[in-house]
Amino acid sequence: AAVKQAVKIPVIGNGDVSDGKSALYMYSATGCDFVAVGRAAQGNPFVFSEINAALSGKSYKAPTLDERFSVLKEQIRLMEKYKDPHIAILESRKHTAWYMRGLEGAAQLRRMCGEISCFNDIENICEKALEQNKDMFVEYPAGTVLTLADGKTRIKLG
Repeated sequence: AAVKQAVKIPVIGNGDVSDGKSALYMYSATGCDFVAVGRAAQGNPFVFSEINAALSGKSYKAPTLDERFSVLKEQIRLMEKYKDPHIAILESRKHTAWYMRGLEGAAQLRRMCGEISCFNDIENICEKALEQNKDMFVEYPAGTVLTLADGKTRIKLG
């Protein structure tokens, strides 16, 4: 807040802005005019929609894994269109790996990303990720009781 009061130019808050909550915190803690998003956007271009929703007081529904992978594939297709296709496929390795962050089996999926040589490889990785994570993004109605993997712990969703 001291920086904002000391200067007459717009101040951009930068550092650890990774979601709507952290963007709101940055604005309130610093009084900045804008926030910058860095690595949090790699493999997660949806972070901007989440931040916009938080800033406007609206709820945000994260995309499904299918939706995430549709955006990934469109991104790679656009890279192939505007770059040398070989270069685009090489660069797609890191982009595809970023989309695997936080998924079950992510380490193996990222290793597979390092071997991408054609668009079909990306589709195969996405299919494998979907299969390994089919239960990860399921929405359950309130009141649902889940039993954890230990077979004993039960959680009732509110």
